[in-house]
Amino acid sequence: PLQIPYESLTAAGLVWKNKEPLALIEMSDKLGYPARKGTLIGPEYGVVESIDQNKVVVVERKRDFKGSILSKKNELEFNLTKKTNEVKP
Repeated sequence: PLQIPYESLTAAGLVWKNKEPLALIEMSDKLGYPARKGTLIGPEYGVVESIDQNKVVVVERKRDFKGSILSKKNELEFNLTKKTNEVKP
């Protein structure tokens, strides 16, 4: 389900499970899916290369007509907006 254009994906959350980061990727229809290193993401069979506190890095690899491997990195940044609870008298 995560093999859709990057514009439709948002990195929504991060959880650490057994010392391995697990990202929650939200689609445009507000459904969330877990992603870890090695998960397929994006329209060109990109693979999650790394996950840190700020972003998820996805690498797409293809061959050109000469047989050379071309790599392209895409980053999904986490939405870091904080909601504050304000109490009004």
